[in-house]
Amino acid sequence: MNISKSKLQNIIFVTLFIFLTLSPIFYWINLNGNWNKRSIVEERNLVAFPKISFRMLKTSIKRIFQGLYEDAGKIFFYQFINKNFQSQSEKAAADQILCRISLVEMARFFERIIIKSIYLLLPDGAYPASMKSGYYITRDEENLLRPLNVFSNEDKQNIDFRITNYKDLLAKNPKINFFVYNIEIIEYSKLYPISKYFPNADNGQSLQYFIENKPEGLIFKNFRIDSLKDFKDMFFKTDHHWNIHGALKAYDEIYQMLIEKYSEISPKVEVNEIKKVDNLYFLGSYARITLYPIEPDILEYADYEIEDYATYIDNKRTIYGNMSKYLNGTYSRNEYFNHYQGFYGEPVPLIHYHFSNESNRNLLMITSSYARMIQMMIASHFKDTYVIDLRFKEVRNKSLEEMILDYGISDVIIFGQPSVTYYSKEDSIKP
Repeated sequence: MNISKSKLQNIIFVTLFIFLTLSPIFYWINLNGNWNKRSIVEERNLVAFPKISFRMLKTSIKRIFQGLYEDAGKIFFYQFINKNFQSQSEKAAADQILCRISLVEMARFFERIIIKSIYLLLPDGAYPASMKSGYYITRDEENLLRPLNVFSNEDKQNIDFRITNYKDLLAKNPKINFFVYNIEIIEYSKLYPISKYFPNADNGQSLQYFIENKPEGLIFKNFRIDSLKDFKDMFFKTDHHWNIHGALKAYDEIYQMLIEKYSEISPKVEVNEIKKVDNLYFLGSYARITLYPIEPDILEYADYEIEDYATYIDNKRTIYGNMSKYLNGTYSRNEYFNHYQGFYGEPVPLIHYHFSNESNRNLLMITSSYARMIQMMIASHFKDTYVIDLRFKEVRNKSLEEMILDYGISDVIIFGQPSVTYYSKEDSIKP
């Protein structure tokens, strides 16, 4: 029997449609409840399909016959009435679909074609890396950029709140030395490639406002980027963190800042060499968000020698970070893996460094993940250093007065990006 070309095409199309429709079902059946729990690319946990407990169904039916309708609902039926079951199933279907990331990458590929076509004749120094992320890629496709920061009246009010917070801290703790080290990241600066097209762009306004109004007794230093070359030299291409070159420049500046109130500080830690982790190329947070095909970053670190010390987390002596494993080649080969965190250490509420030196001063470092590269170098100039991350409730709810008493603090440094140092009301310090 002869089959016409059009019929053959229809058969192929229908077969392909049926295959694509049924393949996720066969894939889910094959998983047999062993759902994918974690997406390395998106750095988040995936939603699994909810389980139906026939034992709980049976118990609920018994409660109905007993006239205990409220109990029956709580045990089994309310998850359907409130649509919690349906909602979780929908999210799981999206998270557990076969080749999900590949499908997303394909969609982003077509997005990029459209974006590049639109921007082909425009002079913009950067254009969107994807349709919805809000992130940008520089025209030379060397650096991904976070969305531009805008400066509004609400932001000014938040900065005023932080200024008042600093005034309170200084007034209540006159014997404590306070230092603030701000990292001027590019989305807040005049260097953002397309800031001239946005009338409400920050363009360094928020930093200038803070400097003009900060308390007189607050020692403040800003990590400046004076050119796009500075930015490219000192920050990762695909990640929001600075690289080792930016971090070491910051260490030098922080050391000079500390001398203002700590004249007997020990000599600066001397870096012997900047080394590269062999065969490690990674795509950082910006690349994970945009899935933009960009040249990966390398991971460099500083080789230096410091005095004997001990590290404690949850009052247990430990080694923070996985530097030794990385240098031995024991690390994930997935380029989207968070290697910055893997190498330097995962976020924890509190890290305690104890050094066997002659210092009689203790430091409280209120900071973010930017500090991980150099926090131990800074800590080496003090007897005990307590590094806290305000993203964790247990430290956010603890007052500075309490920490000063508990840890015998003589010096406090607030160190990080603008949200940590002056911009965010949520990151203010409880007096």
